[in-house]
Amino acid sequence: VGCLVGTVLLWLCAPLRDVYHVKIVKDIPSGLMPLSIQHWQLSKTWQVFPTALSACLIGYMESIAIGKNLASKHGYDIDAGQELLALGLSNLVGAMFSCYPVTGSFSRSAVANSSGAATQIAGLVTSLVMLCTLLFLTPLFYYLPSFVLAAIVISSVIPLVDFGEAMKLWRIRKSDFFLWIMAFVGTLFLGVLRGILIAVGLSLVIVIYESVRPQITI
Repeated sequence: VGCLVGTVLLWLCAPLRDVYHVKIVKDIPSGLMPLSIQHWQLSKTWQVFPTALSACLIGYMESIAIGKNLASKHGYDIDAGQELLALGLSNLVGAMFSCYPVTGSFSRSAVANSSGAATQIAGLVTSLVMLCTLLFLTPLFYYLPSFVLAAIVISSVIPLVDFGEAMKLWRIRKSDFFLWIMAFVGTLFLGVLRGILIAVGLSLVIVIYESVRPQITI
């Protein structure tokens, strides 16, 4: 509803675009991504290996993080190996069609969870809708305001921030609570990569500190 109202409003009210400079999506290229497997140059694999490795690690950690969060909320388990296999196959096929590296998305997972999605059928329906949109419906999104997309993502992601777990860590172990805060703040203001690096680095510091100062009771 918000997308429809925002699009109609920006379409009818030209001053919002011309005077107040409200940002809109504008042109979205239609059609499928071109086949690119014929352009693979395996001889340059080592040149892109560091970037590919970092993208792989970040994507996998992001996917596992959102998967575990939703699994704990709904009472089921996830198979980390199966998750890695699915991501690998998805990126292998995507690389044949000029696609970006893919992973389990925080925003899309949050939107699916808030809308009541419970099985893989939700992903199948989403992919079919996206296919039809790319082929036939992209002109309809020209006047879609960017702030509407941001509002959808923000309203869906907020419930995924588990403040209850933070309070539990505060009662049980203050160091883990500190790591939770640093990971949250680092990811929020510095991005996923830097936030994860900060959390991992601080975790190593705490582990080393506790290993050289073991607790001894008599």
